[in-house]
Amino acid sequence: HDLDRNKGQVIGITKQMPHPQYNDRTTDNDFMLVFPKSAATLDGDVDAVRLNDDSSTPSVGNGVTVMGWGDTDIRDDVSK
Repeated sequence: HDLDRNKGQVIGITKQMPHPQYNDRTTDNDFMLVFPKSAATLDGDVDAVRLNDDSSTPSVGNGVTVMGWGDTDIRDDVSK
């Protein structure tokens, strides 16, 4: 997502399902499933994420790329 370009799609959600063991003090298990009200339109700004169907990769110790929103720095104060 390019914050300098005002593009994208706004889609409401019908349901939020946080991880049942989310800890707001430590942010352990800080992820949730969201259920959109409608499908997104795939275009130059929106695309689908392909899930890995090969359980042998990545192997332990290999680098990976992740995506999402929110804080990724363990040094940040999560008590705010």
